[in-house]
Amino acid sequence: MNNQELIESANYIRKADILIITAGAGMGVDSGLPDFRGEKGLWKKRENKTQYNDFINKPNEAWYFYGIRYNEYKNTMPHSGFYQLLEISRAKKDYYVFTSNVDEHFQKTGFDIEKIEECHGSIFMWQCSMDCKRKVWTANYPQIEIDTEQKLAINYPFCPDCGRPARPNILLFGDRYWNPDYSKSQGVENSYRLRDLESKKLNYVIIEFGAGKAIPTVRRMSEKLSQKYNAPLIRVNPHDFELEEIQGISLRMSAQMAIHKLYQLI
Repeated sequence: MNNQELIESANYIRKADILIITAGAGMGVDSGLPDFRGEKGLWKKRENKTQYNDFINKPNEAWYFYGIRYNEYKNTMPHSGFYQLLEISRAKKDYYVFTSNVDEHFQKTGFDIEKIEECHGSIFMWQCSMDCKRKVWTANYPQIEIDTEQKLAINYPFCPDCGRPARPNILLFGDRYWNPDYSKSQGVENSYRLRDLESKKLNYVIIEFGAGKAIPTVRRMSEKLSQKYNAPLIRVNPHDFELEEIQGISLRMSAQMAIHKLYQLI
């Protein structure tokens, strides 16, 4: 990658009326958060992968893994790139965030909650482990206490309706009990927002941060939006940076570095 690619990317963003941000786990790495599927990611470091029924059958073990994440995400501040990206976004006619991240760092930075879609849910929203009443509520624990020697959570939340263990409102593999209502409500709000803009002759740009190939939800959405709006896609990723038959530019660097350099150029 050379400076010309950065200059072209900055020009795309400068000319755009609508900025669509898509983000995977790589977006939070510069904040000190591990990614999920990378070589040093959370999934590879855990021997017994937490599944949805673990919250029913062995909640102390399930909450050990997710309790560590909950505490870490709660206590970690977004990196400076988030704030620079927010400033760029606010200068546009509108913006939209689509992310598979469950850490709510976009909300913590100050992005409008009505312009964010979390396709895999949020660790700060909880539900019954068996979705007994189809309710999702805001997490209310200051900290999940962890026994690192036994690899168990000492405390964890319970469903206020049935008394079963609660769980994060996060989509897990083969998940029978995930309640998608909160995530779907975000998607509906944002799809209407974008639909209202479609009748106007506006320029779009899609900028994607840290979206991997193992679970390509974010990458596919980026490409879908690029084709739908005939808009350039700027793919930022130090590893999975390739573009396949999509107009745009690849920036082979971390999210924070790319945002910092683009911010200076814009």
